[in-house]
Amino acid sequence: MGSDGAQLAGAHEWAYRGEGNCNLVVGLQGARQILRIRKTEKPQSLLGWILVLLTDLIEWCSGKACGDEARDLAFYCQVMRPLIGAHYTSEARMVALSRPQLQLILEGVRQRRPDHRRHKTLQLGRAALFSDFAFLPPRFDHLDFIGDTFAVELKPKQGWRPPKERLALPQCLYCMHQLLKLQTGRIQGRTDYCPEELFSGDPGRMRR
Repeated sequence: MGSDGAQLAGAHEWAYRGEGNCNLVVGLQGARQILRIRKTEKPQSLLGWILVLLTDLIEWCSGKACGDEARDLAFYCQVMRPLIGAHYTSEARMVALSRPQLQLILEGVRQRRPDHRRHKTLQLGRAALFSDFAFLPPRFDHLDFIGDTFAVELKPKQGWRPPKERLALPQCLYCMHQLLKLQTGRIQGRTDYCPEELFSGDPGRMRR
């Protein structure tokens, strides 16, 4: 699976955690790590699948996909982590998954994936390993807990717009996506949340 030594021998060793528009995440059981795999549009025809397989082969041999992932991880490690702080972020390592391993994961998560996410499949050569923040840090291992524990993900979204977008868009990108999802039936109603309110710096807007 990669030089880091993590193993993906069978579906019983990992669990589906969730996915967004760009990535699918599985948790590695017992390792307190997650595997983030990039997604790509699923072909709609036999010719499309053939082109995907050929593209995968070319990119695998040339190392382009791995190069793209290495570039993104370098930005995360060298720019984002120093800005946010290593205490609040995880180390990241690139992982090389073969096509059979990707197929194994897809088969294992098929029943858990939401219908509106199934138009995408997993991209060859685009995977990374992170710490699993659904667990408390190891320093709390000695404590006894009663019942289940829960992890909560907060996604504040992009709270700013470049000047050109402010002129072209009547609302922020997040709010525009909300309108699109409402029109296409992906959500039943809009949220009142707006990231530009949260990041405005104005106490009243931030509370709202």
